[in-house]
Amino acid sequence: TYSKDSTASNKNALSDVYVKFFRWAIDRLGKRDGIVCYVSNNSFVDQLAFDGMRKHLLQDYTEVRHIDLHGNVRRNPKLSGTTHNVFGIQVGVGVTFAVRKQGKVKKLFYYRAEEFATKTEKLLELDLFKTASAVPWRELTPDARHTWLIPQNAEEYATFLPITEIFELHSNGLKSNRDEWVYDFKANALADRMKTFIETYNAEVDRWKRTTPKPDVDSFVLADERRINWSGGLKQELQRFNYVTFDGAHIRPSMYRPFVNRWVYFDKVLNERVYQLTRIFHPVIQNHAIWVKVGAGWPFFALALDRIPDLLPQSGSQVFPLYRIDANGDAARG
Repeated sequence: TYSKDSTASNKNALSDVYVKFFRWAIDRLGKRDGIVCYVSNNSFVDQLAFDGMRKHLLQDYTEVRHIDLHGNVRRNPKLSGTTHNVFGIQVGVGVTFAVRKQGKVKKLFYYRAEEFATKTEKLLELDLFKTASAVPWRELTPDARHTWLIPQNAEEYATFLPITEIFELHSNGLKSNRDEWVYDFKANALADRMKTFIETYNAEVDRWKRTTPKPDVDSFVLADERRINWSGGLKQELQRFNYVTFDGAHIRPSMYRPFVNRWVYFDKVLNERVYQLTRIFHPVIQNHAIWVKVGAGWPFFALALDRIPDLLPQSGSQVFPLYRIDANGDAARG
C-alpha cells in the first residue's frame, strides 16, 4: 500500500524492513484502538519516496507524533555518526508514536531536536521529558501531496513542470550488485575477470541441470567470491538454465559514482538491473543524457553524459536521454 500510493519513480527505500514493520503494525491492531511506538530510521518524515507511507499513517491512525533526533550523516557531512547520532549510525533516527482512538480528530505533531546536539545531549533531553506530553510539540498540517515538513516556496515549486513530463523515456542508473566484478579502469583486465566469472557461472548452470531433485538454490551455488558473486537475479537466471557467452562488445564506457570514467561489462544477465538503459545507450550510436541524483542521501547534482551511469548508493539516480533508441538502432527524441 505504501509503494502503490507513492508518486516517486524510485521506490527502493520502501523495501527497508523498518517500513514493513510500520505497515505490519496496522494489521496487528486490526480494528482495535491502540498505540504503536517505534524508534527507527526516520527518512519517511520528509523524503519523497515515502509520500504514500505518510498518507497511510494519517489514514490509519488518529494521531501521529514524531521526535526527530537527526544524525543523518549522509545528508549533512558536518555531522559525526559517533558524536551526533544516538546510535552511532549513518542514518537519521526518530521516535514515532502512532495512536488510534475512535472519535478523535486526526492530528500530526512534530518535535525537532537541535541538529548539532551531541548524542549525550539528545539522550539527556529525552530523559528530561519523561513523558510524551512534556515534549514541546509543533502541530503540522500536511499539504495535498502528503508533505509533512513543507519547505519554503513549496507552492511556487509545485507549479513547475515535472521533468518526467518532458521526457517520454527515463531510467534508473545501472544496478550491478557486483561492482567489483563488472567495473574496471582497464578494459583488458575487465575482460579477463568477466571470462572467469562467466566460465564459473556456466559451470554452475551445468551442475544445476544435472542435480535432481533440485535443492535450495542458496545452499547449492558455489560460495567463492574469488570466482563469482551471486545475487537474487543471477540465481534466477541459473534456475532458468540461462547460459552466458562472453562478448567484448559488452565492455562499454561508464560514469561511476560520479566523475570517474570506468569500463563496465553491460549485460542483462550479469547486471542485476539494467532498467531502460538499453534504449538509451547503444554500442554504436552516440547519445547524450542528463544524469540526476535523486533523494536526499547525497547533495543534488545534474550532469550531462554520453555513457552508462551507475545507480549510486543510498537513494539512487535517474537518467533522461536526448534520444530513445530502439532494437533496430533507430533514434527518436527522448
